[in-house]
Amino acid sequence: MVASVALVSAMTSGGRPQAAQQWHDEPPYIRGLIPHWTGLVDPAGRCRFSVPGDWTIRDAERLAVAPDGSATAVEEWADSSTWAHYKAGVFGTLKPTVFHEDSTQRLWIEYAAGWAGIHHHVAVPAPGGACVLQIDVRARAAHGLDDIVRQVAESLIALLSRS
Repeated sequence: MVASVALVSAMTSGGRPQAAQQWHDEPPYIRGLIPHWTGLVDPAGRCRFSVPGDWTIRDAERLAVAPDGSATAVEEWADSSTWAHYKAGVFGTLKPTVFHEDSTQRLWIEYAAGWAGIHHHVAVPAPGGACVLQIDVRARAAHGLDDIVRQVAESLIALLSRS
C-alpha cells in the first residue's frame, strides 16, 4: 500500500463546489465534505478528516497546517479492543481541561500540554481501534480559529463502523 494520505476535494468535475448532501452516489470518503475543503484519508482507508483548502498538507505525516502556521491537525490510528478501553486509556494519559463531547460516537476534549496553546484530542470509534485527531492552536490565534477548529474536529469520521 502506498504510504501517503489520499486527498479528496468537495468539488464537482467542473470545478464548482457541490454540497455533499446533494450527492446520491458518493463514496464514503467524499460524504460530508465541506465545499472548498480538503479531506485527508489515512493510508489504510479507515479514517478521514477535513481542513480548509488553503491549509498545507504533508502527506507522509498525515499533517495539515494553517496558512500562517497558527494551527495544526494530525491524524493517528490507535489500536484498541473496545471504545471504552480506548477512552479509559486517554483519560489515564491526558488530563482534560474542557469536554466538548464524550459519547459513544465521539470523544473531543481539550487538555493541558507541555507547551502554550489550545490542544484538542478528538477520536471516533472504528473497527479494531479509534481514529484520532490532534489539533493544536497557538495561544495568540485560539479565539480567531474557534469555528474552523470546531469544523475540523467534527469532520473526523471512521470510514468503516464498529460492528
